[in-house]
Amino acid sequence: MTALLWDVQLEYLTEAEFTFEAWERSLDSPSFTLREVHEGPEARLRAYIRGLLVGGEPVLQRLVLPIFDAPDEDRFKTAAATLAAASSPNLDARAHALETMARAGKEGLWGLVRGFQHTNRKGIGRLLATGLAECEGSALAGRLEALAPRGLDPKKRLVAWLGDGDPQVRRSAAMLARNTASAAAMRALNELVRDDSEPEVQLEAIETALVRGLPGSWQVASGLALGAKAGDAHRRRALAWLALQGDAEAHATLIAEVRKAPDADGLWAVGLTGRPAAVELAVELLDDPRLARVAGEVLAFVAGLPLDDKRWWLDDGARGLVGADPEEALPPLAKDDLDANLVPPVELELHGPNPKIIRRWWSGQRERLEADGRYLCGRPLDGRRLLWGLRELPTRRRHPLALELALRSHGTHGVDTRAAARTQLATQAKLGPQREALAAIDCQSGLPLL
Repeated sequence: MTALLWDVQLEYLTEAEFTFEAWERSLDSPSFTLREVHEGPEARLRAYIRGLLVGGEPVLQRLVLPIFDAPDEDRFKTAAATLAAASSPNLDARAHALETMARAGKEGLWGLVRGFQHTNRKGIGRLLATGLAECEGSALAGRLEALAPRGLDPKKRLVAWLGDGDPQVRRSAAMLARNTASAAAMRALNELVRDDSEPEVQLEAIETALVRGLPGSWQVASGLALGAKAGDAHRRRALAWLALQGDAEAHATLIAEVRKAPDADGLWAVGLTGRPAAVELAVELLDDPRLARVAGEVLAFVAGLPLDDKRWWLDDGARGLVGADPEEALPPLAKDDLDANLVPPVELELHGPNPKIIRRWWSGQRERLEADGRYLCGRPLDGRRLLWGLRELPTRRRHPLALELALRSHGTHGVDTRAAARTQLATQAKLGPQREALAAIDCQSGLPLL
């Protein structure tokens, strides 16, 4: 066997850590489509992981497995190490990563779960599901969260997990409840929907209950949305539920509330309604220095304003470039803020709109959209249009599209928009031939506020 070049192997590990973070960010990007994620960050990540695995047992023992001794040191380093261990043929390495969940804190558990979720290595689902009865705390919560996208139905066992004393376990069990056929588990889930003592648990329970169509969940969800105040951690998510599942009057209420005190989260939700009235509000905010970019995004993804036509845009958004341009280059060291966040807020990555030109464009387009309709990129919204959006639109827009598809199909059609891109592409390929079933999904009507 050729001697290992340890500096090269270490570089593979370092690059895998960096690329895992880049891949994770690409799933929320205004710039990447799913295909571009697959061919870009994900392809590079897989290449670095393959480079590590070529080194075999010595590399696992010397470079990968020691990371699990301090899993909370860096979530992305832990995620990359977990992906390498889970993707390897070494059963002991996989077991070692799995056992680390029992002593991992929040950061380490995130990395472990994401690493296991990313791999499609045969046998990983079975490994995660083996011995669940003996697990507790973070070990159980991590396994359940990693299993949720794999479609496991634990049936009656889920009832105990939904009532577990650990909030982490209850939250993960609420995610897993999307897959179950157990009526007892649905009753237990409904109790969590109404329990606001643990907000993170309640949010997962509500979203699962909405997908499963549980009675009473819509009243709780819409009440939470309309009662949320700016800055509340749950507000963006709750407003999205109202936008995706509400009827025309519910949407009018949402738009009116956001108009009183517009902010990025509210304007994001307004755009998810797909209503021409949302575009009208966005047009009003094109001159707002805080919200102009989000307003332009609403015009693009509701009314169909072209993103690739330079006439409508002042810039392409912040891309973190480094070059000769003073607006792009690194500042002189003496003036550099070493504590600054080098990753710009995602809203700054959106295109900068040209207000005067866009208002003129909208005045010529307004009559084309029916006032009581819902639209995605200028076309009426239905199940097939949702699938089109999942295939063609930037990843930032795909999460609510996938949720609406799940909501409108009562969980029949699901795409995990945080899974590996190759997994998502395979899932979407299976949905493609179901054109008639998708066409029957009604995205135009919705639920009234009660």
